[in-house]
Amino acid sequence: MFHFLTSIMRDGTGEPDFPNVRFPVSAEDIESAERRMGNPFPEQLREFFSEIGSGFLKASQSDTSRTGFNYINRFLDPDEIAELLLGEDEDILPSEGFDDGELPFFEVGDRLYLVMREGQVCWPFGDVISENLLTFVTELANNPRFYHEVAT
Repeated sequence: MFHFLTSIMRDGTGEPDFPNVRFPVSAEDIESAERRMGNPFPEQLREFFSEIGSGFLKASQSDTSRTGFNYINRFLDPDEIAELLLGEDEDILPSEGFDDGELPFFEVGDRLYLVMREGQVCWPFGDVISENLLTFVTELANNPRFYHEVAT
């Protein structure tokens, strides 16, 4: 489902300075975070973790240069998601926290995260960005800032 990203995301363990990098996530990592949270991840997010892992997607498919980027665009790993939801790391937790049913999965900027809500990708204050994770990731691969345009 998400394998198309492997052509534009490099292995972050070998090339961490590339704008689009991915880091492997094991099935054990996913299951451990789910146990801590007491809930399973949405199916598409589990699939993303299995196929891609976590990482950064800052450049479009047509521009993978190493020029300056001023946004984070980071897919969180399962453990980081659990830490956010459980309030275990106040340094990364937004002051307003998260509403019930929201699952932070993507870091936009300092303490600003996109969330999944009922399978949709949303801003934490309500606006729907994409109907599902696959649509979000596909749009992101074409334009890493598209979610800002949707909100305006």
